[in-house]
Amino acid sequence: MTADIDRSATEEVEARLASLREMLDAERTRPARTRPDLASSRDASSDDPFVHFLGKLELALEALAAAAQRVEAARQASDAGRGPRGLSVGDLPVLGLVTDAEGRIASINAAAARLLGQGDLELVGRRLSELVVEGERTRLADLLDGLRTGGLDSAIETDLRVLGRDGHPFTASLHVAVARDEAGRVASACWVVQDRTEALRLERLACERREREAYRQVAGGVIHHINNLLASIRGYSEMIQGLPELDERGRRAVQQIALGTERGERLTSQLMAFTHAGARSATVESLDALVEEACDVARLLLPETVEIVHRPAPAPLSARVDARGIYQTVLNLILNARDALEEGGAIEVETRRVELDGPVAERLGVRPGSFAAIRVSDTGSGMLPDVRARALEPFFSTKPIGEGFGLGLATAEAIVREAGGAIDLRSEANVGTRVTLHLPILD
Repeated sequence: MTADIDRSATEEVEARLASLREMLDAERTRPARTRPDLASSRDASSDDPFVHFLGKLELALEALAAAAQRVEAARQASDAGRGPRGLSVGDLPVLGLVTDAEGRIASINAAAARLLGQGDLELVGRRLSELVVEGERTRLADLLDGLRTGGLDSAIETDLRVLGRDGHPFTASLHVAVARDEAGRVASACWVVQDRTEALRLERLACERREREAYRQVAGGVIHHINNLLASIRGYSEMIQGLPELDERGRRAVQQIALGTERGERLTSQLMAFTHAGARSATVESLDALVEEACDVARLLLPETVEIVHRPAPAPLSARVDARGIYQTVLNLILNARDALEEGGAIEVETRRVELDGPVAERLGVRPGSFAAIRVSDTGSGMLPDVRARALEPFFSTKPIGEGFGLGLATAEAIVREAGGAIDLRSEANVGTRVTLHLPILD
């Protein structure tokens, strides 16, 4: 909150400054033979202690004068932010600031200043355009022009990307109302600022849950029917294979039917895992133990040209998760990395504790705090940008038909989201891929 500045205190400072100036002027007008040479009062080479004292006094006077000017400017800004009954923006129970018609800040309360990561007095006199990201400045200028010209209502609401602490941008909801003078011109504008970071995170999570639920309903509605059909096909194909009159050509054809049935059953199995992701009860688990178990099984499935480098966390990490789901997710990520290492190489599997701050947590859609990070990385073929953008979508796959159904990463994300975490996918073509599972830590 911009501090209320006592006008009498300011006047007292100014009076004392004037008194000190008179004393210094009197000293300067003394006859030359009775005073030292004041021209050298700032000369560091002078040995006269009185000269040194006067030099320091003169510098102190200049600093006091500058301070008095800043105090007076702040007092005037505080008065400008007060309404007709003496209400200051600092009295608002929300994040608020007052600007003039050109968008210069006249007054700002402490809550808004903290959100912007600066002191209130540092912000007074600055333009709003300095506090929004570069791509939003044209929108802000159009908004101010509309308010000045009457093209917009006197009270509006809009969202802008604003620069917060340490220059990190965040989405803010701005409610602005203007006061006009007798001629209808904008005299001042009062802005109420709301940080939308948490609201947007919750909206995104709700949207993702609705999408996953829609996929699950569609998939769940057909799985049992498909399984029944596949069971019938498998049964008849096995019966036909046992017929003595079946020739070799017919036998090969029936074998293809059986192989197709197996692929269909694998697909329905993955669909079942996707539709039931997060439905199993979560338990407190040692994440390093789950990861180590997945690595041990994966080593049996890797060629000799590919090795696993497992780096467990220095201290045990526990989380409330679907143990089977996390184990299967880590195993699938290792096997995906194996497929990307066509010429062999190393797959790094690392578990460690991380702290996710505001900007990173906002990007991942989680609350800031402590997380266990399970990271699987390779130096394989990587992904092109358009593939990376769709990698977490259900049923999206770049593998040939019959070799992949596009449900591995989608199921992994559903399992991690249900645990309150997030997946961070980084990949670059011909460089490699890194997938990190962030899971809330239980301390």
